[in-house]
Amino acid sequence: MIFDEMINNKDFKKTEIKDIIDKDFSVPNQPIFFVDYTNLSERFIEEQIVRHRLVPIMQRAKVDIGCCAWEGTSEKNGTERSRLSVKDVVPWCTVGGGKIDVSLMTSKLQKKSKSKGVAANIALMRMLEVKKSIQGKNQYEQYVSQTVCYMVSVLAFSRWGMLRSLDALVALLISPTIVYRLTLSKPQDAAMGLHLKIEYATDLLTMEWVLSEYIKGYVHEQRQLIPANIICPDSVNPFDWAPLNFDGSKWTAFSKQYNFGFLFRTTSDELMRVCKRHKIASLGQPLEFLPGMPLVIKHTSILLEPNYKTGIASIQTILREKSMQGKPPNSAESGLDIVHPYIAVIGTISTPLIVMKDMGEPLSDLMQKLSFRRSWAQSAVLRRAFLTQVGISALNLVDNVQVCHNDIRPPNIAVLGDNFCLVDFDMCRNCVPTAVVSAFVPTLPETPGDSAQMMCFSVAQIVLCVFMLNSPTVFSVGDVTEALSIWRESRDSSSKIDGEFEGWVQSKGGALLEFVSALRGSAAWPPGVMVDCKGYSAAVLESALA
Repeated sequence: MIFDEMINNKDFKKTEIKDIIDKDFSVPNQPIFFVDYTNLSERFIEEQIVRHRLVPIMQRAKVDIGCCAWEGTSEKNGTERSRLSVKDVVPWCTVGGGKIDVSLMTSKLQKKSKSKGVAANIALMRMLEVKKSIQGKNQYEQYVSQTVCYMVSVLAFSRWGMLRSLDALVALLISPTIVYRLTLSKPQDAAMGLHLKIEYATDLLTMEWVLSEYIKGYVHEQRQLIPANIICPDSVNPFDWAPLNFDGSKWTAFSKQYNFGFLFRTTSDELMRVCKRHKIASLGQPLEFLPGMPLVIKHTSILLEPNYKTGIASIQTILREKSMQGKPPNSAESGLDIVHPYIAVIGTISTPLIVMKDMGEPLSDLMQKLSFRRSWAQSAVLRRAFLTQVGISALNLVDNVQVCHNDIRPPNIAVLGDNFCLVDFDMCRNCVPTAVVSAFVPTLPETPGDSAQMMCFSVAQIVLCVFMLNSPTVFSVGDVTEALSIWRESRDSSSKIDGEFEGWVQSKGGALLEFVSALRGSAAWPPGVMVDCKGYSAAVLESALA
């Protein structure tokens, strides 16, 4: 099951709903449940629920039906309505393309954005998932998993994050013959994870009651809502919606970017307090810290990277080698000649917390500052440090651990004084990505062996970072990410990034020009790739940094 690392009801055990039903409540005339929908679609069932249950209750309460999103037609003008996608609220989610059947929101669904939330004042308050039937154990677990996935992502971010609600998350999974009420909460007796309660009803009166009360609950919350109190997505505190339940008063958000790689700053003293109180152990070497040492803690999730455990394994390999070489745990260097921030992995393999030395600010922030760009241009020492601590370190990762970092970008390079450190090894794999979704993920022509492919891929990512630092134009990471054509033989002549990158490569010439031409497929890989790929790759980086 995909929620092993956060849900403590792994068997999806369920109990019957035992609500006390109001004696004045009766089943409405227009039936929803126990109707033959054999030749009709799930969309039709959604329409019946919206038209005959949701709309009447909202109209009586004078709540705008525009605050709801579903796949159907508008009540006013017959135009198509759109479902709310997970990525419309929380981008970078592995299930970002998933669409919620019926979304009950804080305000009207506006034009959707590709990279940010729908709007700063829109949050998902409640949700319904509708199925034609839910039969058998496999189908039951599949549909519950899907619903829970939306709950721990978009619903958690909205209610616990944007609305700062302390209430449990509740969603309904509906079919014509059974209604499931799913409740997610942060337990008081566990440091990490969420408690999932599953209740069901199969009799008509209880099913109608549960649906009616759920909608009425949304209407009540909507009428009590104060729009000014809704937190902008960029200002949400990750601790509010992460599946972490220990006292976080002394843990501050490293970044409030709302993906699922929750980052926190704390100290070694505070971490040891939390570990002792909640009995959190190390997954490997004993925890050894200098008193008061600044730390960064990361909680990753399957919702951000489905194969995150491979990255964890790579980090543990580096830590084991560091221990074997007698390196101190606070050293930003390992016996493998890889500069990295890692000190320990704690928790469990299914709910890991990665402990890192605080290596400074992200390069993506510093490269926006004129003072840093000036220092970069004037200091050969600074560029040499980058070559050694980022470039050679990334090549050593391939050479000594047989994995590729795969995500070398300015946000994943930390800077402290005149020192650099490659961070975020979560995407480490013994292969490179194949889906081209970013300029930082180029397609490589065939190379002589996996190591050469991984080294050339790392070089391409680092070259793009160096270009951003050398460019007279201050490009954002997002701008460069979208410039997919820079690695193609036929490039976009209207793109300023393409033009500047091409001019920069031509001005450098030498090994850099040779590498870019080969990567684009306009020239063969030089012999150095086959004879000594690490030495060749280092020469390309030296050419870029000269």
